[in-house]
Amino acid sequence: MPSPPTLLLEKNPDDFHSYTSTTSQFLQNAYNSDTFPDPNNMFLRDPASPTYAVRYTVKVPYSVPASNCLGVVLTFPGQLYYGQGIRDFVCAFAALNQSARADSAPTWTKCQHEYLLGQPIAEGCIWAAPAPPSSASNDNTTSTMSYAVYFGRLELQGPTYNWFKFAFRSCLTLFIVCLLWRMYFAHYRPLVANLGRLGLGDGAAYEKFELLVGDPTPIVLSHPLVCLVFVWDVWLSPVYFGLATIRVSQFSDWWIFFLGCLYGSRTLWFAYFTMRYATYAIKRWHVEHRFAAIDPGLVAMAVVVFSGPMMWVTANTALATYFYFTWSIFDTSSPGLSIETFPVSVLRYACTSYNDLKTKLLMRLQLDRPTNSQRDLSSSPVIDMVGGSVYALMDKQPMAKRLPLFSLRGSDCFVSCMDGHGNVVKKLRLTLLDCVDVAPIALKRHRHQTTTMATASRAPTNQSKSPANGIALCPLDHPHQSFCLVNRQICAGLYATAPTYVHLGASKCKWVL
Repeated sequence: MPSPPTLLLEKNPDDFHSYTSTTSQFLQNAYNSDTFPDPNNMFLRDPASPTYAVRYTVKVPYSVPASNCLGVVLTFPGQLYYGQGIRDFVCAFAALNQSARADSAPTWTKCQHEYLLGQPIAEGCIWAAPAPPSSASNDNTTSTMSYAVYFGRLELQGPTYNWFKFAFRSCLTLFIVCLLWRMYFAHYRPLVANLGRLGLGDGAAYEKFELLVGDPTPIVLSHPLVCLVFVWDVWLSPVYFGLATIRVSQFSDWWIFFLGCLYGSRTLWFAYFTMRYATYAIKRWHVEHRFAAIDPGLVAMAVVVFSGPMMWVTANTALATYFYFTWSIFDTSSPGLSIETFPVSVLRYACTSYNDLKTKLLMRLQLDRPTNSQRDLSSSPVIDMVGGSVYALMDKQPMAKRLPLFSLRGSDCFVSCMDGHGNVVKKLRLTLLDCVDVAPIALKRHRHQTTTMATASRAPTNQSKSPANGIALCPLDHPHQSFCLVNRQICAGLYATAPTYVHLGASKCKWVL
């Protein structure tokens, strides 16, 4: 097979005709009825070249008026990515009568440049040929004719770019692993050490503690760079993202449709990105009480389930015209002949029932396993359940939510406290302090141990700069606490104006009861 044609930056119509002829011929040599004889094979891939093609058998009526042209365009493969030039070509092709269409057979092809932020990423071509007699749709009449219509793409991002993507994604994986440890799993070390050394501080003796680790996803998503980097990663493979979109624009092959949904689920990062960065505006205007938190896991499942059908509706209805408009928003070097792809109560809180759906399912699997007591830990009346004070606080003070749009309950850990017989007698629900928005209210030591009215009057209040329901973080060490406590009591020797205080556990343990 010849090497891929060189990109031509046409300066006149003759250059573009030469480009169309060269590029289309290259793709037609790779994708035709001889190289892929099965007419039911719609998605074609040549492993010898950076190309792919989509083939549909389409009935095209003769003499289609311009007012009905969109209906014809929407039946063609890859229709969502047609620029103005290819759409005009399809309309002109459909407008021909029987004899005129037969005479123009050698010119049934059109190509376009495809850009991302002004950089060429692919060449796209469409061409048609009479459908083979074996095709089930080949029932030609005097008013219609069946064609094998191809839409092929030549990727311009070579091996060097692919190695760059591999290196970038390898570094991204290491970055996420480091964040998982630093932002979540590292906090279990002081908790385990404190429980073993200090217990719960309630005077009871426990033989063993069992920890159920939560889902770190919401915590990692709280890092502002994660969503940003993953959104950028989606744009690193625009050609194959386009292929995924084409795959979900049909229902003929359900396996292909599923693959398109799976790859298209990467758009999840656009949802996470919006949710993460909208937080700045929500916190800025103090409107946390107007928003409900969403479980990131449910968002992911919703994207997988609905992204495919929604894209199918878009690609096969007049909604496609929205995409046609966005392709031409930015000027390109060849208007009409290219597209630009860029614009487009506390007990209640302590119970395991106060969880997201996926956590409930996983908890049920864990709780149903055999134990010495054979008890259901989530409902047994002899088990004392405590914790979840953070969520009671957030319900009363919505400004305490660090990420108002994300449900962080799945990241909680549960501590089962067992007696000498292996029976669970107490269960704790602990929430990571990083889920709470600790307001910047100063907690300072008095200069003297004795507080006078004068020093009290000079204490900074920060009332004008801090929310009325702020939370202050106590700077003192609490060596006799295994975990953080939230209350309205300020430690001796400190002053502040916040109504709620968080007291860190020993060894700076950040798990809050």
